[in-house]
Amino acid sequence: IDAKELEFFGQLSDTTQQPKHYGKTIKRYHYLHLLSDLNLNSQGIDAAGLQLDVALWYVFLNGFVVQSTAGYATEALARAAALPGESVGIGSGNLYGSSKDIGTLVNRFPVLGETGGTVNGVSVTRVTVQSNLEKFGFHDKYTKESMDFDTDAEREMHLRREMVNAASQINEAQVQIDLINAATTIRYGGAATSRATMTAEGVISELTYDDLMRLDIALNVAKCPKGSKLLSGTLLTDTRVTRGARPLYVGTELLPMLKNMVNNFGKQAFISSEHYAANTTLMRGEIGRIDAFAIIEVPQMLSWAGGGAVVTANPGYREANGNYTVYPLLAVGSGSFSQIGFASDGKSNKFKIKHVMPESDISYAKEEFGETGFISIKWYYGILVLRPEWLGLMHTVAKL
Repeated sequence: IDAKELEFFGQLSDTTQQPKHYGKTIKRYHYLHLLSDLNLNSQGIDAAGLQLDVALWYVFLNGFVVQSTAGYATEALARAAALPGESVGIGSGNLYGSSKDIGTLVNRFPVLGETGGTVNGVSVTRVTVQSNLEKFGFHDKYTKESMDFDTDAEREMHLRREMVNAASQINEAQVQIDLINAATTIRYGGAATSRATMTAEGVISELTYDDLMRLDIALNVAKCPKGSKLLSGTLLTDTRVTRGARPLYVGTELLPMLKNMVNNFGKQAFISSEHYAANTTLMRGEIGRIDAFAIIEVPQMLSWAGGGAVVTANPGYREANGNYTVYPLLAVGSGSFSQIGFASDGKSNKFKIKHVMPESDISYAKEEFGETGFISIKWYYGILVLRPEWLGLMHTVAKL
């Protein structure tokens, strides 16, 4: 029960089962959307049946390649040759990609002539996502006397509980690190362009309300689903109406910044969970909402200590080893990842605990008097990141 309260990231995860006798590697296929920018293939054919080169750029008009059927080496060259009303695109089989430009769409619609023919060739790309299972574990030894003469009659229960809690925290740290490293929708506070340029001097690399809205827009463009249902409010006093939200994991150090954040109307952006909790089921650790994000406080949220820019005149922000500390905010879309379970219930990770009591058959086999017992815990860990573009990662500095 105690360990369950420590699971913040695992509450959003599916569990993919790895059966026995199938090795430690698990694979899953992911089909890219036909109109995805990532769906590049060699079967791009225009409305006239011209085979396109995926490495070249072309000028299009109503689905036909114009200007030069040989293509251009760069996008800039293609745009320089394009006339008004014509569009530019790479020679792939995804038609117009994820573009929402009217001119591009009109010029890349799959036009068919009277006689049809081998035209408008497309292809669906399939990528393989795979991960490996790894085994982890630790143990603790104790003596019979340490139990018999200890003043705590429940020492054995406490020992088992702490072992499970530690294993749960390690598993959570593993999930957290893998999700942060896998995220591809990445933003930086202020004018920073990388973790190494995060600073509290000049243009401060601190998260703003506009940054959160930009992250939400980027996730919407990536078609990332919202993590909770739409709320319509209740008749209860002081209940706020909130909309669907994605979970946003933050460390405790960032709560002052988030609670003091104001929206574009100069009002407090943070809505504390007690104002809407009667109308929904809160996620574990959820403390409130800002715009389209449900804020989940993770006391063990990791950071990059001293991972930012060099400190010269610190105005009151957290630092380590002469550099500013960088803190992540991680937005996780529903269905973006799955933990790999082995010999589990298919719903969560399972820890295998072995407890050998002193004076048991096993302890006598270990030493002649059987005075020593031990408790061990082990588990398998693996993660499949299915949609890295549905993982949004913000970077910020934090005040002391």
